[in-house]
Amino acid sequence: MRFVIGRFPFYGGLSPEEDDVDTDALDSMVDSVARALAESLRWIDPVAFSDQDSYWREFIDSVQMGDWATELIVGADTG
Repeated sequence: MRFVIGRFPFYGGLSPEEDDVDTDALDSMVDSVARALAESLRWIDPVAFSDQDSYWREFIDSVQMGDWATELIVGADTG
């Protein structure tokens, strides 16, 4: 948990709803963050990460779906 909290914010500042956002770049950034988090969590806690239904796998899926964008977690008006 300390690793994940220390790594936050994962990504932010880009919204697919904005006309000028390169959605391929956004998807690539989110995928890159999810891969890096998964690799680190797999190294930190290999037993827990090996379970297909584990919290960490669900967490990585949520990160990859965009559910952990900074603005969604801390609010759009911060910063």
